[in-house]
Amino acid sequence: MIKICKLEFENGYHINAEGIGLEKTSLIIHSDTLAGAILSVWYDGREENKKFNTEDMFLISSAFPYVGEVRFLPRPRIAGPEKLVVRFIGEKEKREIKRKKIKFLSEEMFLAWIKREKKPGIALHGGEFLITEGEEEQVKEIFKQCISSKDNKQKKKEEERGEKIQEGRIYEVRETPHVVIDRMTSRTDIYYFSDIVFRKGCGLYFFLKPGKGEWEMEKIEALIKEVGRRGIGGKKTWGKGQFEVECREWESERKFEEDANYFITLSLYWPEKEEIEKGIIDGDKVSYDLLRREGWITQPGYLSYRKKSVMMFTEGSVFKDIGKERYGKIGEVTPEGVPFPVYRYGMAFCVRVNIKEGE
Repeated sequence: MIKICKLEFENGYHINAEGIGLEKTSLIIHSDTLAGAILSVWYDGREENKKFNTEDMFLISSAFPYVGEVRFLPRPRIAGPEKLVVRFIGEKEKREIKRKKIKFLSEEMFLAWIKREKKPGIALHGGEFLITEGEEEQVKEIFKQCISSKDNKQKKKEEERGEKIQEGRIYEVRETPHVVIDRMTSRTDIYYFSDIVFRKGCGLYFFLKPGKGEWEMEKIEALIKEVGRRGIGGKKTWGKGQFEVECREWESERKFEEDANYFITLSLYWPEKEEIEKGIIDGDKVSYDLLRREGWITQPGYLSYRKKSVMMFTEGSVFKDIGKERYGKIGEVTPEGVPFPVYRYGMAFCVRVNIKEGE
């Protein structure tokens, strides 16, 4: 049974993205970051460093945006027309946008996309999000609400932006200047910190398939709630990354194909060598992007050690289904000089689909 866990952030969040320092932030929270946060809570107070059994481990997707009850998924890397004609929310006229501009599809649009069904699309957030016409009204209701903020001046500005429903913005990236003072020279420098805030009724969600033993739903949900209390991402001491979580059954699971010949990963994916050898990247419709994953160790005493970097397949990548129940691995990324093992979560969260070859 697959669960959906919806996150509502209290004061925004910052997830490190490309660039220097804290200037840029990622919208989605990748699956290895989510799993790492859960496992960090689980490890608290344990003396041993356990090697994980991937057959018992939970499966988790990356966290994607939602607007009310409309959930978004990454656009599948399936070939299609280079340009699409869509209508932007709140507008009457249709416009042409490039396919590569679209980053997220609503769940209904995602299903239509992989089945090659032509459904009129409504664009949000500058064309990065696409919904069906049947979802437009419920999205408009959410867009009447302002962005959540505890700062009154900031809230007033956000309320003004929130009145422009036609822009169809789901979230804003706040960029805040800060001053740092050198203790030796008293020289001051400015740096910028970026975080993401959502409109009320919007946030992130992820899929979760509970495992066995220690990874049963009741136990893992308690760990997720503790992650929400502590926060996820950068500047947790500022209250960033704290969230409330609500988990429920995924009602759309049955809409996906059981007799599939391909699968789309909704998480980052680090394949086993045998999966490559057996042909996951050999299908006619295989398409993927790669992302380098690295980062620093957070264990006190080893904060200056960087984890070994790895290349992983990104969310929305399409692979040939070779009949395995589970794909991916939890691999070791321990840097030299660190006396304990460090792991990175690379299990694929798959939705299995049937794609006709040669089309």
